[in-house]
Amino acid sequence: MNAHGSIHARRFLHCCYCCDDVDAATTFLTDGLGLNVFMQVADGPFDGSVLGLDGLVEANVCFAYDHRGPRIGPGIEVQGWVNPIATGEPHTRPWQLGVQSLGIAVGALDLAAASALRAGASVVGHVTNSVLFDAASVTVRDANRITFDLIEDAIAAAGTTRIAHLRINCSDLHTSVQWYERLGFRCLRRANGVVLDPNLFGEGGTASFAELVLPDEPMRLLLVQWLDPSPIGAHYPTANHRGIYRVAVGVDDTRAATRELEAAGVVVVRQPELLELKGTAVPDMWISFLTDPDGVPVELVERPRSAFR
Repeated sequence: MNAHGSIHARRFLHCCYCCDDVDAATTFLTDGLGLNVFMQVADGPFDGSVLGLDGLVEANVCFAYDHRGPRIGPGIEVQGWVNPIATGEPHTRPWQLGVQSLGIAVGALDLAAASALRAGASVVGHVTNSVLFDAASVTVRDANRITFDLIEDAIAAAGTTRIAHLRINCSDLHTSVQWYERLGFRCLRRANGVVLDPNLFGEGGTASFAELVLPDEPMRLLLVQWLDPSPIGAHYPTANHRGIYRVAVGVDDTRAATRELEAAGVVVVRQPELLELKGTAVPDMWISFLTDPDGVPVELVERPRSAFR
């Protein structure tokens, strides 16, 4: 039970990686990060209104998962935009507001970093330990300039990787923690005024952070409020912007969860609607869209516990 008395979201489902070229992205995710592509959505134009875009749009879409596979662990929805084309640049300064990176837990950090570099990534930062991750880490940026935190995990099985966290910069940590707690997240740890080594992300400073988790899966949400320097910019404004654009979480009943959250003051930007997933084995499902206090889209997807192994 969260601090606000209700549990809505139970697990991360996927994060959306937006780019120009699905093939280049999946090559990095598979060869560089050790993930696997399990599902590809049928090509063809679709109604862009579900993503806040006008008219018919087109993107090549597939899903990448770690060794646990779909229906167990979270995935990465790769969207290669065709029409409209991908726009904008991903965040590269560590204090820009919005989604900063995806975290990948690895058993052998040096080997994992070497694989990422061979697949076209560049190193952003490398530390033997940090308060933020509570572990040794190497942060890399792939050929699409999208950032990943490789985190050393002593219990990770040899040769495997695990999608471990989503790192989001916020303008007010207290407000963001409360917002995510309303969705069903629970705060595991929190620290204020932490000095971040310049070697962590290539540029240092002072920040406060909170680490949150959902009840059914160990992937974490890492919220960071930069204090010095102050946070700048905003999250990506459109669904076809390059970078990690949105996150989807699973709920038992999208319509009931949306009604209750809206009654509690959470702004709903798109009311529940039934989504058909052509070309996949996934059944049609109810979805709705919220945005967090800094404009990060959060999708509620009706996926009850019975859908998972």
